[in-house]
Amino acid sequence: MILCKVEFSYSRTFLRTSREEANTMSSGMETLGVELRVMLQKARTWLRDNQLVLSWIEMCQEHPVLSLCVTVAASLCSIPLIAFATFILGVMLALLFAFLFIEGTLLTAGFVLFCGVLLVIGAAVVSIGASALATLTMCKKLHNMMFGIKNVFEDTPARSTPDSCQGSVEKDYEVVK
Repeated sequence: MILCKVEFSYSRTFLRTSREEANTMSSGMETLGVELRVMLQKARTWLRDNQLVLSWIEMCQEHPVLSLCVTVAASLCSIPLIAFATFILGVMLALLFAFLFIEGTLLTAGFVLFCGVLLVIGAAVVSIGASALATLTMCKKLHNMMFGIKNVFEDTPARSTPDSCQGSVEKDYEVVK
């Protein structure tokens, strides 16, 4: 009965709108508390009903000195295991951070080197392109000047009027006669 209530309350908090989320914070904490109480209740029930646990409890009550010796021996035997596990986890964490720092440094240096190479190549391409464009423009202007072609780079082309064309054609005609 309580478990069904917890699931219903849990799903109900996710269906509320974002405006009500501030109000449901206490409801979420209550739900978490209920879930923890249910888990503790299940653990107590399992410990109370398990025959092996009950036999160990009886033996510890009948022989308290023996149970104390077993507890101390188990604790002392677990110290090297705990120290070794701590050492291994510390080394793994140190290696992870060292890897991240070294890789980060290498990636940063590689990126800076790559940007420098691209900058040099880009500057070379732009300067060669600008030189080629200037050379081509000058060659075209020299070609036009040598062959008497009007400047094609002017804003307004020269226009001829019909009278001047007729006069020049008549003059040319008279010269040919």
